Amino acid sequence: MKLSKLFKDDSPGGSKLKKMFPERWTIKNPPPGISYKPQQTAPSGPDVIPNPLDWQNISYSYNPTDIWQYTTQYLTGINTIIQFKVEYTSVPANIFTLYFKTDAFPPTYSTALNPLSQGFSPLLNNDTFSSVNNRYISFGLDITGSWDGISTINATVTVRNVSDSNTILDTFVITAKELN
Repeated sequence: MKLSKLFKDDSPGGSKLKKMFPERWTIKNPPPGISYKPQQTAPSGPDVIPNPLDWQNISYSYNPTDIWQYTTQYLTGINTIIQFKVEYTSVPANIFTLYFKTDAFPPTYSTALNPLSQGFSPLLNNDTFSSVNNRYISFGLDITGSWDGISTINATVTVRNVSDSNTILDTFVITAKELN
């Protein structure tokens, strides 16, 4: 095939300049398999930053029957497994246990059942867990210490994204009261 059939000269002066300025030549009708479209670049790496998460505060009542409360968020916006870190402080200390669970389907938890009996796993302060995209992440708590002399427990829970330099994803509050 002749070059003149494949290429057009879009430079002023036409064919005399073909040899002098070959970079100004473009393909008229590209053969099959050749495209004018620029190559798409793939993402540079895994996306570890989820869409915003906002767990609701938890209120827990004991009177003397437990009424457990849970808070759930749907994880989206990532394309790889990410690791979460949960930090919490409580006043007074060591009275409750925080639990977590990830679910593929929208969870329905009974407030009459404690987290452990519903498949939750305990989380100590600074513990980590992992999740993939499109999962429901839930937290619940249970009083595992003594109420002796205590009427209210307050705690702040901070959820961090370890996969993204420990960025804070959300902070929520736990309030537990003994109602006698």
